[in-house]
Amino acid sequence: MIRLNINSVQVNGIILLWIVTLFSILTLPLQYKMFFEVNRGNVHVISKQKFVVSRDLISVVPEWLQQYLKWHQEQYQNHLYNKSTKFLIATCLRNEKCGGVSDRLRPVPYFLLLANRTRRVFLIKWNKFELEDFLIPPVGGLNWTVPPGLISEVEMGRFVFDHSCGRDFERKRRYDSVYCSLQFSDPNYKHSGERVLAVKSQEDMYGLRFFNKYFVTMSRPYGVYSEIMHLLFQPTPNVQNLIDSTMSRLQLQPKQFISAHVRSKFPYKKPRREGLNFSDTATRRLAISWVTNAIHCSRYKAMQIKNQNFSTVFLATDSEQLTKYVLHQNNLSSTVKLVGTELNKVIHSEFPGWNFSDHQPSELYPVFVDLWIMGLSACVSYGKGGFGLLGARLAGEACAIRHRHISGESIPCPS
Repeated sequence: MIRLNINSVQVNGIILLWIVTLFSILTLPLQYKMFFEVNRGNVHVISKQKFVVSRDLISVVPEWLQQYLKWHQEQYQNHLYNKSTKFLIATCLRNEKCGGVSDRLRPVPYFLLLANRTRRVFLIKWNKFELEDFLIPPVGGLNWTVPPGLISEVEMGRFVFDHSCGRDFERKRRYDSVYCSLQFSDPNYKHSGERVLAVKSQEDMYGLRFFNKYFVTMSRPYGVYSEIMHLLFQPTPNVQNLIDSTMSRLQLQPKQFISAHVRSKFPYKKPRREGLNFSDTATRRLAISWVTNAIHCSRYKAMQIKNQNFSTVFLATDSEQLTKYVLHQNNLSSTVKLVGTELNKVIHSEFPGWNFSDHQPSELYPVFVDLWIMGLSACVSYGKGGFGLLGARLAGEACAIRHRHISGESIPCPS
């Protein structure tokens, strides 16, 4: 008869569990990677990640960013709670205007440059839903998440850079971000000693006059925006599953289609008038003309750069009425297969009219689905606003083309 010592079994079981856990952590590079959240000393698994940053991806970004990535990883892993560690945090808080998803994400490469120049750990914090509800850092990339308790809400709300940082620097040239970055890295700058610098900008801080110096390499003469963003972001499993199912349903394969984005609700006349009355025949024709030209521009650019005549075009717009009409009722061309996501209502992430506690992040999943699918395109045409531009840069700047001026007029492309 075999007798079991229950206490001994429990103790041995606990020891074995700890050994297995330790082994799992030490062998993470050889397994599916986990994304961890540190909460009062306890490690919680959030999700498995499928994407791991490769050495090839890191090798094509500028040398300054390669070095900053190594430094950031060392600081995040070993010095995050040191008193001497300083932070640059890009925020979007509920009591402030942030702009949409594009306005919040587009300046990220510039903020990385700023963090590098000032030797600060770059982080991102949203609470108009968490950014981690939609995007998470890839394994081997830059972890921008903010562990609970690391930075107070008061510190996050002290902006030293808001929209045009020139407003904080004796009103020098309004959008001179080079001047701003020099001020940030000057040890005599009035905020240089602060532990946290909170930043945000709705301006396009990436494509300014320092672009060639910091964001172009020999292998990426058109820019490294896409590579930088993939060092920081990948969709959460829920969003990725929706991307995959949408791509499958629309019969899309990465880089085997092109995209066109049309912002039809953006103010397009002076005095500012929001959007279009789609029930009006004249304005409906105007919106359709924007879509038609956007498709022509995307196909034209693809032929220029890829020497390929793509027949499948993914259409993304800010109007559910426009998208449905063009997909089902308007025959733009017999040679184009036009596809897109059809929603009952397209939501702008800055103006949902919500009390966020009464809604779920899943209501904004379609925003990130459209964005990421555009990023999987071979080429992207974009018009007003920043959402299409962000999608075009995610896809790669070599095959991006503007189809509409900021002032609203179309930029004609040959059909």
